Amino acid sequence: VVSASTFPRSASGGDARTDTCEIFASRRITDYQLGRTMVFLRSPRDLLALEEAREQRLHVVAQMLQGGLRRFVARKRLAKLKTESQKLFNGQKRRRGSWVLQWSGDYVGAAQNATVAKLLSRHGDGDVHFASTVVKVNRAAKSQERILLVTARALYTLKPGSWAQTNRVPLAALSGLSMSTFADGFVVVSVNAAACDRDADLVLSSPQKAEIVTVLKDAVSRLGRPEPLAISFADTLEFRSGKGGLLARGTECRTINFYEDASLGSKARAAVLNADRARLRELRELQVRIPPALASNAALQLAATA
Repeated sequence: VVSASTFPRSASGGDARTDTCEIFASRRITDYQLGRTMVFLRSPRDLLALEEAREQRLHVVAQMLQGGLRRFVARKRLAKLKTESQKLFNGQKRRRGSWVLQWSGDYVGAAQNATVAKLLSRHGDGDVHFASTVVKVNRAAKSQERILLVTARALYTLKPGSWAQTNRVPLAALSGLSMSTFADGFVVVSVNAAACDRDADLVLSSPQKAEIVTVLKDAVSRLGRPEPLAISFADTLEFRSGKGGLLARGTECRTINFYEDASLGSKARAAVLNADRARLRELRELQVRIPPALASNAALQLAATA
């Protein structure tokens, strides 16, 4: 364990004599002799130095084993959740290909980030259950890149790069998740304003929508709430948003209308958010145009049309 040439993998393919020489070379030990089954060191200080180096490396080995175990447990948990996600979407939402994606949980290395560790420690949160880059639609109907992070107790949105917190919503304050029936990545996260200090919902878009919804539903169920997290599907979704404008205060009710738009072409693979300010101001409405590949041509159709 004291040489990078021999641990965790041997560069020689496991040859004992070669590995022994590599270890001595890495510790700058030259006064030794190799027998058939034994190694002879002339100076006791060299032996003590090897023992000391081994002791210093043992904690690294322990961390590697612990990390491997955590990853194994996380993969098993995610595989189980992925299977359960089929029940959440079956017959209610079109799917293009997201059901075959490999679930990873932490896509941005948040669990190893020192800034994130300090943030979670300050709020008394523990392990990262999910972390990935998403698009958040703000009160001005503009798309912002954010990192969505989910723990056992809360949902966070963070600024990419700085990892600065922009939102924290306790999972106990979530009242529901809403999606369209198309194969887009939009998710409306409804928040119970009476249960936290946030009075607006979150509108997010991500290719990992199935994983996000399943992880949130599972995490909320583990809180011991009497009612499960509600999941609904419709092509017109209502949500509460902060009023637009720099001086505006309070929230207002808005809607998002999803519709198939053949003019986007058969090759289009992404939904398009129309941020029409006049429409938003007069009707408090957003529109999301869905290409045929995510609608009538999606690989998995609704149960009623399959």
